[in-house]
Amino acid sequence: MQAFVRAVQARRIFARQVARVYVNRPQGGLDPSVPLSTSVNGPREFLNVVTGEVFVNRPPVLESATVPLAEEILAAGVLQRTIRRTQARKALFELTRQVFETCYSEEHQRLFFYNTRTGESRWTSPVGFYQ
Repeated sequence: MQAFVRAVQARRIFARQVARVYVNRPQGGLDPSVPLSTSVNGPREFLNVVTGEVFVNRPPVLESATVPLAEEILAAGVLQRTIRRTQARKALFELTRQVFETCYSEEHQRLFFYNTRTGESRWTSPVGFYQ
């Protein structure tokens, strides 16, 4: 899990560094002869501020840095929620197990649950109690 989180963090850092090099701007730059509506809503280009290269489509380095990153962040979120849910269930089970004991009724030929703190007995399983 830690290796996965480190990989996601490394990709974020890489994406920030790439964003400093490539500027997303309206195609043709900020040319005053191009109407503002075209420059804002029209085609875009990417300028490499270090080399001066202009890409009409996204540069390959940006394609590989952004698309998988978004998918990995979503996957990491799902994984973290699953782990936290499992840990919470285990904690609830342990707390319930400390309070309730499983007992067998000879008279009724079935299990019942006894609360050691309150002295209450019940036939139904308490929330979070699994055998």
